[in-house]
Amino acid sequence: MFRTEALRAGFNACWAAKDFKTIVDVAKRIPDTVLQEDSSLLMYYDNALMRLEE
Repeated sequence: MFRTEALRAGFNACWAAKDFKTIVDVAKRIPDTVLQEDSSLLMYYDNALMRLEE
């Protein structure tokens, strides 16, 4: 059980700290439908994946 508002706040904090691995790890643990339906979470996840691949 989780709240998307809490995920957004956590992803924002991780992004500010440049902790891209945590964003990716947490995103892999939540249902894909939640990630796909929330544009903010998806944006953080996609951008974190790109940063890790660089």
